[in-house]
Amino acid sequence: MAALTAAAVAVPSAVLFAAQASGAPGARPAPAVQATPGPHVLPFAKKLRSPRPRLTARPKKTAIPASIDGCDHAYGTAGQCVPWDFPKLARGESRCDWIRAHKLAGITVNNPRDRHRLDPDRNGIACDN
Repeated sequence: MAALTAAAVAVPSAVLFAAQASGAPGARPAPAVQATPGPHVLPFAKKLRSPRPRLTARPKKTAIPASIDGCDHAYGTAGQCVPWDFPKLARGESRCDWIRAHKLAGITVNNPRDRHRLDPDRNGIACDN
């Protein structure tokens, strides 16, 4: 009977402590507060310092030659390539003959200088005559 009495006394005391922890008996629990935890920084990390990185000098601009791809861009459109240096031509063959043989007829001359002299009549079309 002593064991039964101790158990009967233990249950009400547990309920009593739970009621005291939450406030008044029968009171509703407080609503949960949503908060973001602060960052966890270990104490040694606050002492770490690194030197500021030095920025290197800006790269110098490099001059790119106009003939880097082998095409003279003073002639034609972006998809056409008139060679910067024509291959060795056969005797009596002209640069216009080479252009016609490679199906590049009707090429526009985009530079008034006409380095290859492909537009003798100066109408803006290379090898049209």
